[in-house]
Amino acid sequence: MLGQLFYILFTSLLYTLINYIITVICFFPYMQFTSDWGKVIRTLAMNPSSASQKGIHLTVIINNGIVTTFSAIEATLISLGLFFLVTLFIGIVIFSLNLIIGKMSGIITAGILVFISYFSIFVGRITRGLKVYYFSPLSWSSLQYIDWYNSGDSPSLQYAVIFLLGTSIILSIISAISFSKKDINIAEGVE
Repeated sequence: MLGQLFYILFTSLLYTLINYIITVICFFPYMQFTSDWGKVIRTLAMNPSSASQKGIHLTVIINNGIVTTFSAIEATLISLGLFFLVTLFIGIVIFSLNLIIGKMSGIITAGILVFISYFSIFVGRITRGLKVYYFSPLSWSSLQYIDWYNSGDSPSLQYAVIFLLGTSIILSIISAISFSKKDINIAEGVE
């Protein structure tokens, strides 16, 4: 059981690193190695309509607040940390609930969390305001949905990290206790 939890930890880290490496490989021809954001990203952050004026249709919105608040390296490291914690959280939620409650409960809960994430980003913000992000832990993998100015409207970095780590640790402990109380069926070999 402990091995499975370490497996989730390791694969979460591996998934985070592979995701980052693939992103770097895709953008490698367009990259410059500096600690700054670069002219294109800074321009798009300051004036999002500049791309459409040139006939370019972006599928990503570059948040001006993030570009002005963080260096590119800081934003990358914080993003990688949050992405890892969210990946670890969802893996432990699936594992723990499948172990404690039943076979499909973890997957169903993960599906609900994904739905809440999409709802909060696309509809919830409009209908419920920024506070909806408190109930959307999967959204916290993006710097855009973290409150960097301590306004209390959305989760702070501390809130996100404590919640994700705390919930992962608590579910891991509950899983270990639950696993130790389960009967193990040992089948004898057939001759």
